[in-house]
Amino acid sequence: MVRIAFGVGVACAASLPLGAGQASAACSNASLKGTYGVLINGQDGSGMPVVGLFLLKADGAGKITGTGVQNKGSGAVTKAVTATYKVTPACTGTIQSSGDTLDFVLDNANTAFQIISAGSGDGPEAGAGFLQGTVPCNVSALTGTFGGAGTIPPASASGKLSALVAQSTYDGKGGATGAGVLNYSGTILTTKSTATYTVGPACFVSATVKTVVSSGSSVVSTTTTHNAGLVVANGNQLLTIGTDSGGVSSGRAQK
Repeated sequence: MVRIAFGVGVACAASLPLGAGQASAACSNASLKGTYGVLINGQDGSGMPVVGLFLLKADGAGKITGTGVQNKGSGAVTKAVTATYKVTPACTGTIQSSGDTLDFVLDNANTAFQIISAGSGDGPEAGAGFLQGTVPCNVSALTGTFGGAGTIPPASASGKLSALVAQSTYDGKGGATGAGVLNYSGTILTTKSTATYTVGPACFVSATVKTVVSSGSSVVSTTTTHNAGLVVANGNQLLTIGTDSGGVSSGRAQK
């Protein structure tokens, strides 16, 4: 069965594209200030696949607080975050949180950063953070047409990676549609999706997605999945993770 575990047919997983331009020189802790949506995926220290979606507030003085959801394959769990950070003059930095170490580099005039796990014994995890900006945290926060491309991890160790390029349109009223092209282990398929979604406080999104995968005129599979999302970049980007058991997928889409 072809299982698309997040988004309205938009998938971006193992790697995220670099931000737009390197940060200016002479950075400090004050360069990382504001509320950022952060998407991370990879493996934890025991080799288990993991995805995480967080809303973090940096105070500009070396402290971070926030909340988010994480999925290691058994379904999403809520996590609170407290951390400290340090930014170097070269616009690189380190975050320390509950024994975890992450390295990051600021970019796009300090409105975004790229991040990886960097502690001894930590699994390979990578992702990116984006300044949330001004967004109305209600259902109208998610509106317009978004595009994305990337990969979908297999549901089991014996499975194969799939790749998808798709476009999704959100109506700002709680409904969405999407269509894409899927490469499933070398077989080219098409996808069509419909979804319902809600937007809660802090612009966290909850969505139920029905996806029909077809080969020509024949339906290969129909699945209903769930995801958590976060609206960032003044409403111009959507970060998502799968929240079902086995749905260790993540994505990023933009207008």
